[in-house]
Amino acid sequence: MQGPQKSAWDFKKDTSLSITDKDECKDFVNTTAEKDLPNFKIEFKSLNESQFCILPDLDFEKQSLEQIPALVIGKKWKDKLRNLKVNDVFVIRIRGNQDYAIVKITAIVNDGKALSTDGGNNLDYIEFEYRKFVEKIVFDSKAAFEKALAAYKNKNYAEAIFGFDQVIAADSTNWEAFYYRGLSRYEIGDYEGSVADLDVCQPHLKKRCEIYLHRGMAKAKIGMRDEAIEDYTATIACDSTIYDAYTNRAHEYYLLSRYTAAIDDYTSAITLRPDHFEAYYGRGLAKNEFGKYMLAIQDFDKTIALFPNYNYAYFYRGFAYSHLDMHNEAIRDYTQTIKLDPKDKSAYFNRGHSYAELKDYPAAFADYDKTIELDQNFTNAYLEKAHVKYLDKDIDGAIVGYNKACEKFPSQAEVFFNRGLFYFELKKDAEAIQDFDKAIALNPKDAEAYHYRAMAKDALKIIDGACADINIAMELGYKDSEGLKTIYCGK
Repeated sequence: MQGPQKSAWDFKKDTSLSITDKDECKDFVNTTAEKDLPNFKIEFKSLNESQFCILPDLDFEKQSLEQIPALVIGKKWKDKLRNLKVNDVFVIRIRGNQDYAIVKITAIVNDGKALSTDGGNNLDYIEFEYRKFVEKIVFDSKAAFEKALAAYKNKNYAEAIFGFDQVIAADSTNWEAFYYRGLSRYEIGDYEGSVADLDVCQPHLKKRCEIYLHRGMAKAKIGMRDEAIEDYTATIACDSTIYDAYTNRAHEYYLLSRYTAAIDDYTSAITLRPDHFEAYYGRGLAKNEFGKYMLAIQDFDKTIALFPNYNYAYFYRGFAYSHLDMHNEAIRDYTQTIKLDPKDKSAYFNRGHSYAELKDYPAAFADYDKTIELDQNFTNAYLEKAHVKYLDKDIDGAIVGYNKACEKFPSQAEVFFNRGLFYFELKKDAEAIQDFDKAIALNPKDAEAYHYRAMAKDALKIIDGACADINIAMELGYKDSEGLKTIYCGK
């Protein structure tokens, strides 16, 4: 199999071919050319559509031929084999079909000499044996689909994906394989892949309305909110009784601040399943955003009745109570939240605020300290603790607190703005202006900082500066500045 006399092998007819035979029959050809002599390349290629695949641990004697189609689906095929050695085993796919042979290299003979110059016989060769399908083996797509489906139902998602890969490779029209592979991909976090698979299923919507539902869920995970809403809407149009379509669409509306639409969808979901807590909870959140706190509390009451240990329902009911200045009730709910989740830093922080509103300053300090213990970078806990020190008439303690916040968060405009407000309240206008300067340098769009810097400048009779700042605050949309324009700038 070398040089001008090299031969090839026809796996269809199980025969050797010479250089003059047709290339379309040459499945396995040595690549040594006359220019390469006397060296013999241990390299082969195909001159037709046959391809080669090396599988780890393939046992030539023991490997069942019936298993080959399943073993090679999705594997990488090569057009050429290099550096073969005795006992190497590989699979050949004959001319692009599902006809396969297992090949084993049994001998390599190479005298390393040329015939005309140094006595070589120029009859170097490679021997191999192979086992081939007697007839084309048909891949059992139905059995493979059922096996993959069982893996999906058992939450073995990686195994399920591999199985559906095999089914799809054998039958690209099997839309259910795409559907369940899409669901499996979603479960392992491959949301783009999930969308791609469910796109294939779209023409089959009438057979399974959940196709749009699941595609919407995958789109939502990658931030395609409007597109997710479109899919949830299509789900409802297909089947108006699918509860998750309403709750998922409501959640997207909520994230887009479309609270009325969110409330309507949660209400529809409650009509479908009045004994499920999720829709009551979601509707309560949307009502909170609308400032409908008493109505929100009613929804959180229902949520808790259905799910007594749902910590978030207590937290947001406490949030609603605090906005109604019902701080004892808020403290009760935040305390229950902490009981259910002792590491909920926001519950400690919010409870600290309610304690401060009730002038229970020691309790407020304890909660702010706990918040900081749980999260060293919880900026507002430092600021609120300093503010409560001020309310408690501990001016020195407040200064220490604000200074600590500014030292710890030197790139956050809000800490300097808050210390500036503190100095402004103390009528330390020069110090206040320095902090407002810093806040504005860090956040040039902070209209409130311009507003208060204008007031501090006016107190120090810096008239032109006060007028300039109040104009900027108004340009940035700060409504409270409008009444000061005439005072600071004249008519």
